[in-house]
Amino acid sequence: MGWWNSSRPVFAQSMREIPLAISLFDADNKAITNGSYEVRFGIYRVDRTVSDSYPSDLDASARIWEETQTVEVKNGVLRVFLGDVNPFPADLSFDQGGYFLGIRIGTDSEMVPRKRLGSVPS
Repeated sequence: MGWWNSSRPVFAQSMREIPLAISLFDADNKAITNGSYEVRFGIYRVDRTVSDSYPSDLDASARIWEETQTVEVKNGVLRVFLGDVNPFPADLSFDQGGYFLGIRIGTDSEMVPRKRLGSVPS
């Protein structure tokens, strides 16, 4: 599965949840099927360019936060609030940058490359 971040999340140090909308496409560049999917989200200190098989945990030591949500996909779009299930660590600050978002859907490999996260003035 491929992905495209159709909206850029806004980050501030005081945020407890991050809204995220992602367009998901299959290998033929068609929107994935509507339905309910289990999705693992992770925030990492490093990017990755090589896929590994499920459960995609080769560099789990670089993951500083994760949560799994069951989400609905409609017309290929997934909408979630990160931090809704598992709160972000209190010392997680996007002011410095250098974080990457990893996404794994079901038993697929985590998508590569990860998406770089940034901050904006609050």
